Amino acid sequence: MNYYKHYMGDYARATAHLSILEHGAYRLLIDAYYSNEGPLPAEKTALYRICRAFDAAERKAVDVIVEQFFNDSGERIVHQRIDEELTKYETKRATNRAIAGEREKQRRARSGEPIPDTRNHIPDPNNQNPIPENLNISSGLPPDNAPSKAELKKQAKEILAFLNEKAGKRFEESDTNLDFIIARLKEPKTTPTHCRQVIAMKCREWVNDQAFKKYLRPATLFNKTKFASYKGELGATHD
Repeated sequence: MNYYKHYMGDYARATAHLSILEHGAYRLLIDAYYSNEGPLPAEKTALYRICRAFDAAERKAVDVIVEQFFNDSGERIVHQRIDEELTKYETKRATNRAIAGEREKQRRARSGEPIPDTRNHIPDPNNQNPIPENLNISSGLPPDNAPSKAELKKQAKEILAFLNEKAGKRFEESDTNLDFIIARLKEPKTTPTHCRQVIAMKCREWVNDQAFKKYLRPATLFNKTKFASYKGELGATHD
């Protein structure tokens, strides 16, 4: 993410005792955490690199901040307040996406607007949203074997039930939770099996880790960037 709210009052109360070096280290770590949308590596050299800490005093400041404001789970450092804000952000983003999609659907229905013909479309090389691999260029529609909306929702509900079973959770079949999963199922090379494999893998890694167990949730597991990374961890034998 490229933007987050900075609560000046909360920050001032929590950091009044810090030196100017410690303030700099803390703000750089906060920025990196939000940019990564999740925990940072616990390795000191990596944290020093994030904070541009080159001398002993700067590195000491980083050590002080990590000890005071982050929880070390072994491989990652976790910040509870930022995680809460990221969860709110992911939920709001999914809700806004669903609302925008519904409004567009209603607008097209009212206007009788046909699906755009993309046969003569010339892709813009500067376009940051290239045409998906599974798009049928001749019709502007997904391929004939693409699952229907009803089938995608059914698959998402089954995957959510699998997550609840494996992680011991009780996530509801809300649009917010299902939309995260459906978005991944729509990707060209993602199958329900991949989704279950990612869930199983992360449950093995995190279910007994108090710092990471809370990340066994749709908003984290099926975040676009994170899911791609988790899927890559499965290895070629799982594809």
